[in-house]
Amino acid sequence: MVRMPTTRPNHAGGRGRATLRHLSVLRQASLVALPSYREGLPLALAEAAACGRAVVTTDVPGCREVVRHGETGWLGPPRASGPLARAIWRRRSRTRPRDRRGAASGARGAR
Repeated sequence: MVRMPTTRPNHAGGRGRATLRHLSVLRQASLVALPSYREGLPLALAEAAACGRAVVTTDVPGCREVVRHGETGWLGPPRASGPLARAIWRRRSRTRPRDRRGAASGARGAR
């Protein structure tokens, strides 16, 4: 499991060098999981897609706008930890499908 660094935005609203460290951590990850009850536009998922990472998240507004189920990641039912855990476990143990979905995420994130 890779821990994401926590940073505070500077006075101009940007994150400067912290963003570069954050993206380097994302590039090391093979999978990004975001369990959520609701989101606006989940920046973490957009960044994961831009880095070409497969995503496991919940099927809630915001998350479903970033992830295409079965193509760029997996959308599971909200408030259900079992299906989410199984999806993470399955994608963790399958290199080829994860790579394919990650590549699709990167292509979609680049748009």
